[in-house]
Amino acid sequence: MFQKIVVPLDFSEFTDEIVNVAVQLAHKFGSTL
Repeated sequence: MFQKIVVPLDFSEFTDEIVNVAVQLAHKFGSTL
């Protein structure tokens, strides 16, 4: 479904959770970040 996922980072308190969700999506769809 998704070949590449782009994740914007702002180094806020939510960055770790955003990256974790992006990694899970990439793993699920066989995508790259």
